[in-house]
Amino acid sequence: MALAFLCGMFIAPFLIILACSALGMLLMSNIAGRDDDRLTITTSDSAVTALITAPISTQAKMR
Repeated sequence: MALAFLCGMFIAPFLIILACSALGMLLMSNIAGRDDDRLTITTSDSAVTALITAPISTQAKMR
């Protein structure tokens, strides 16, 4: 019983740091992108407006 408690005391900080670093990587990738390679696509406003205002069945046929 005491051995499991002591093992948990050593493993728990490692898992907490691992989770925090993974959360940081996840948030960083959303902000900057991997290797700063954000892809920006420019579209005409009329195409975007037509796609947004069209019914869902029409949008499915467009793709």
